[in-house]
Amino acid sequence: MFVRKLFVSLLLSLVTVLVITSPGSYFSSLDSIFFLSLYVYPFYFIYALPVSLLADWIASKTRRYSRIASYVLHAIGGVLSACIIGQWDFAITGLICSVAYAFVNHLASLARFSSWMTKGTIILLTVSIALFIVSYSISMS
Repeated sequence: MFVRKLFVSLLLSLVTVLVITSPGSYFSSLDSIFFLSLYVYPFYFIYALPVSLLADWIASKTRRYSRIASYVLHAIGGVLSACIIGQWDFAITGLICSVAYAFVNHLASLARFSSWMTKGTIILLTVSIALFIVSYSISMS
């Protein structure tokens, strides 16, 4: 289960950075990709990953409605991220990201995806570490 959560965190961190820095957005430069990755990756690993583990553990206690409970608990965690950051404008973004996290987590739990989960996690981890190292080195110069 932890490999699946790690995969989902890595994938959504990368997708979030790429969506925020898509062409036409305010953050559409190459520097923005590196700058935002310094904030997005730690957020997914320090906050979203533990919230997801807790949400799935609590949802597993409700056997009949575990999938719905998981989505609701992920959504609550996403909205609570606005309280932690202190910006209520972030509540909608947190809600969207948390429900996407729950959805991708559900897709990753299906049997047809489990065969390439380890390889995908290693590839995403390598790309993510490289992006984070480049981001950090650019920010320090």
